[in-house]
Amino acid sequence: MDRKKIVIAAGIIVILGFLVILLFGNRNDTVVERPADFPVGTTDIRPTEQIELLGIQVSENQIIELRDPRTLESTTDMGSGMYSVTTLENVTDKPFDIIFNEANASFAIGLTKEPVSQARYEAERYLMQSLGLSEDEMCALNIFVGVPFAVNEFLAGKNLGVSFCKGAYPLE
Repeated sequence: MDRKKIVIAAGIIVILGFLVILLFGNRNDTVVERPADFPVGTTDIRPTEQIELLGIQVSENQIIELRDPRTLESTTDMGSGMYSVTTLENVTDKPFDIIFNEANASFAIGLTKEPVSQARYEAERYLMQSLGLSEDEMCALNIFVGVPFAVNEFLAGKNLGVSFCKGAYPLE
């Protein structure tokens, strides 16, 4: 893999991580661990496969249960409670990078290629499928969607949001 691409991808991931901390660091989300024997009603996995669940409290009365992003096969531990859900080695395969911040149970999606509308769509589907989430559950989570300046000068620095959630930035 081209060393320059790895350095650029790592830089994007670090910047997105800092954005997540700055934008969402003071939220009071609580991560609730679920026991390993918690029943899983997922049909797209082999019966012998062990899935670890994570509960994220998104409001006083709502906990969303999802596959623990820290334990997915594609996840790389970046240290300090930050996890690359798409792994640093696979950045050229996808037009996006996804980071999970354990401290505040938030996600940062970096769209790394044009067209950004297609990259956002692919990132949303990837995250939904990887974590076993519905659209409503995705909208309840703390997710930042951004674009680096090198990809799109006009959209850089904006939280584009998840396309099907209220307040998302419309893309053509």
